[in-house]
Amino acid sequence: MPWEVVIQKWKLTTEYRQKHIKSNRILNLRQIFETWPILKHPNAFTLIDEDYLHLKLSARELTLENWNNFFTKILRIRPVKKDDSNAQSLIELMQLENLTDSTKIVLQLRLLPHLLPPKSRIRLSKNQWKPSIPECKDSIIITTTLVANITKVQEDRRKAAAELGITLQPFIIAVGASNDDISDFFVSVDDTLYKISSALKAIDFCFKFFQVFDIEYPVESVHIWLLFQKLLYNYHTNCDKLSPNVTETISDFMAHEANEI
Repeated sequence: MPWEVVIQKWKLTTEYRQKHIKSNRILNLRQIFETWPILKHPNAFTLIDEDYLHLKLSARELTLENWNNFFTKILRIRPVKKDDSNAQSLIELMQLENLTDSTKIVLQLRLLPHLLPPKSRIRLSKNQWKPSIPECKDSIIITTTLVANITKVQEDRRKAAAELGITLQPFIIAVGASNDDISDFFVSVDDTLYKISSALKAIDFCFKFFQVFDIEYPVESVHIWLLFQKLLYNYHTNCDKLSPNVTETISDFMAHEANEI
C-alpha cells in the first residue's frame, strides 16, 4: 500500500485512536505496537506527527533557534560546577569549531543532566532510588560509535530498567566516530528503531510520542522532559507533577527572560 494511502487512512481513524488511548491509560509500549503494528514501519514518525497535530497541544514548534535560546538560558541560570570534570569536558567539546548543529545538540543533551541533576527519589517496590547523572543522561540519549552496536545498547537499557523494576521509555541513540563527530540519529521505542534525520528532530519525535500515546516521561529524566514541555513547547496541563526543583528552574528561567527584555 502506498504510504500516502496509509497516512490518509491513519488520519481517518485519529478520533477512534485518541478515544482508545484515553480509555486505556495504562497502555504500555508493547501494547501500543500490538494495537497499531503499522507503527513499526520506518516511516511511522510521520503518523505520530499527524496525531500530534490533531491534538493541538501547542502552537510552538521546536526550532533550532528555540533550542539554542533555551539551552543558553539554562546554562546561564544553572552554570557548570567547576569540580565537575565530565561537564567541563563536554563544554570544551562544544567549543570546537566546525561542529554540526546536531553534534552540538547531542553534547548539550548529555550536558543537561549535569546542569539539572535528578533530585527526586523514586519509590520502587521495596525501596527508594535516586537516579544518578549518568542514568539520567542515558534515559535521554546514548552515544555509540557504530550502528552495529545499537542492538546491544537497546538490550543494555532494557536490562537496566528491568533490574530496577521501571519501564523503559523512548530514548535517543546517536552514532558517530567520536563525541564531536555524530552522523546518525535513532529513536528507540520498545523493540522498534526509527532513523531520524537530526538530533533536534529526534527530541521532537520523542516528545510527540509521549504526548500522542499519553505515556510517562522516563523517571530518570522526567524533570528535564517537563522543562522541554513547558519552556520549549509552552504546553501546560493540570496533570503535570512539578517538583520544587523544576518549579524553581522555571521561575529562574522566566526571570532571566524578563530581564533580557
